[in-house]
Amino acid sequence: MQLRSAEEGILSLQRKPGERPLLFIVDILLEGAKTGWDFLAELYRHPVYAQTPVIVSTALEAPHDYHEKEVEKYLKKPFTMERLVDVAKHLLESRSHHAYIFPAQDKEFLSSALERSGIQISDMKENLDMIEVEIKRSHDTQDTDAEAEAE
Repeated sequence: MQLRSAEEGILSLQRKPGERPLLFIVDILLEGAKTGWDFLAELYRHPVYAQTPVIVSTALEAPHDYHEKEVEKYLKKPFTMERLVDVAKHLLESRSHHAYIFPAQDKEFLSSALERSGIQISDMKENLDMIEVEIKRSHDTQDTDAEAEAE
């Protein structure tokens, strides 16, 4: 689906979750009063779409305070279709792995703080200067719940 304004994009986020896109490609300069940044802010606040991969596609330089996220990559125009496909493929493949890195600290404290925030952990690996936390994805939790009900 191609939308021409951030306003249209924000409205499209209200669609049924079953129609969820696998990837968003967002231009920063759009028709309408809002920009692609406005759309992205709304996207990341949305409980269904917050972890959907995004490619920011624009002729503009990245803002000085911009930082790519695990699910968001910045492509400055012009770029080749091969580059776009490579970035999309990387984003879609990395979706299956939800791990976050934290500075070394008390592992039990970190675990309980994340769980109090509603984040379920599937694995924690401690290294000398960091802790890698793998997060359970929502369908992992649903699978576990379904298995428990079956017993």
